[in-house]
Amino acid sequence: MSRIQAGGWAMRMTVLGALALILVAAGPSWAEKEPPATFLYKWGEPGNGTGQFRGVRGIVAFDRTASDRILVVVADTGRDLVRAFTSDMMFIDKWGVRGTEPGQFAEPRGVAIDHQGKLLVVDAANHRIQKTEVGTSTFLEKPGETLLVFGKRGSGEGEFEMPTGVAVTPANEILVVDTENHRLQIFDERGEFLRSIGKKGTGPGEFRRPTYAALDSAGNIFVSDTDNNRIQKLDAKGNFVAQIGSIGNQLGRVAEPKGIALDAAGNLWVVDRRNHRVQKFDAEGNSQGVFGKQGGRAGEFNYPEDISIDSKGRLYVTDGMNGRIQVFRPN
Repeated sequence: MSRIQAGGWAMRMTVLGALALILVAAGPSWAEKEPPATFLYKWGEPGNGTGQFRGVRGIVAFDRTASDRILVVVADTGRDLVRAFTSDMMFIDKWGVRGTEPGQFAEPRGVAIDHQGKLLVVDAANHRIQKTEVGTSTFLEKPGETLLVFGKRGSGEGEFEMPTGVAVTPANEILVVDTENHRLQIFDERGEFLRSIGKKGTGPGEFRRPTYAALDSAGNIFVSDTDNNRIQKLDAKGNFVAQIGSIGNQLGRVAEPKGIALDAAGNLWVVDRRNHRVQKFDAEGNSQGVFGKQGGRAGEFNYPEDISIDSKGRLYVTDGMNGRIQVFRPN
């Protein structure tokens, strides 16, 4: 090889090496040794039949102490009902039909369990919240029995415009993510309005179409500020504390974040919807890695929606357009 050829080869290698460094710095870390979670199992597929979902959205996994098992409740938005399973995929019950009467739904979305073990359902297109029995604890309980209904369409106190998420505070208050009103509203356990947090905007403590929320044991509120492509952390009074993430596909960045959940160690797991993945952040808001990519195979997602963590630490993710639920074990 001539000196000129050798010099040209060296220059090309230098340029390629610099380009590789730029790509590593700008893009996702493909060299990550281990993702933060490993696929365990899945159930469901798109459709209207048994074991099928249409627009699977909100999910909550919880201990049903009286029956000594973990239950998983899912909002099947496209079929206007909610469905309950055991954690090993055994079907328990379903309730709801399309309508405006108590016990009927129109596009149910977020779900949560209160401190008495009752189910809260965001009845989105009816612009209200319903509380129902889940059942399986005693023979006196009737799964789907309506216990409370509150809210109507509007922008005033206690009114909603296409709400999405619901969560329960340590004081058993009900926090509702009022999506199209760009705010949070908090109610007592009887559904009486207490206070509102936030308004439309891009500044700290402001929202653009927020969707889901989670709370830690101190009452701090984590909100998926979806159209602002970030997670906001607020204190128990609703004051801004920190922002996690900004738009992008690199580690630490998100695109249309949706469901969020906190594990026992205080880590935040975020459904990074438009990036078709789930991202883990530590208590300081630093990314601890991602898992998933767009696709239909095990461990892949197609516009995932919500996430819940059970008492054994397993992650349940609603895989929206794949019409299924996927379960993962944290690493």
